[in-house]
Amino acid sequence: GASLSENITNQNKIKLKLTTNGIEYLSEDVYYTTVLSDSLIISLNPRSRWVDLSNRIPPVGLVLSSIVDSSVQENAINYLKEPIIIARIINVPNVLESSKQIDYNESYLYINGTGLIGGQLTRIVFDPYLEINKDYVISSSIPLVNNYIKLRLLFGNYWRDSSGPLKIMAIDTGGGLVRVNGDIGK
Repeated sequence: GASLSENITNQNKIKLKLTTNGIEYLSEDVYYTTVLSDSLIISLNPRSRWVDLSNRIPPVGLVLSSIVDSSVQENAINYLKEPIIIARIINVPNVLESSKQIDYNESYLYINGTGLIGGQLTRIVFDPYLEINKDYVISSSIPLVNNYIKLRLLFGNYWRDSSGPLKIMAIDTGGGLVRVNGDIGK
């Protein structure tokens, strides 16, 4: 069969229907499209966001329900056989700085933050280095239901070998690794 780019030669003619969980349609000024020979790239415009998460519990599905050639006025063909979820939108996570002193072998560590609810916590980068499932485990339920993460230290391990700060350099809640507090971490 012909590729999408063979069927739609001018990408300005492509028209999409994007919804969030099938509820609200996204305005065309939120995103732009690029048609390649074997794929369609949907990109977010600067200073835009896919969806307002303020009154929703993430993740929120971004659904592509149709791809049509807008130059065809009658009997426009939807190149998509059925609606598909193309992304799950989550908040950008952030970690709040804490001055609380913890003992090097304290059983639990709480990380407070924002944008954590709904996240599929996959990675925390510590300084000094700590390894998940070797040094500690995540005790919070996943997906996260609060704006904090509860970690449990595994037997025989320490949060640090000597006194000093334990910094969180980056965190991934499902959307990719995000540096916290610029280049220095917390």
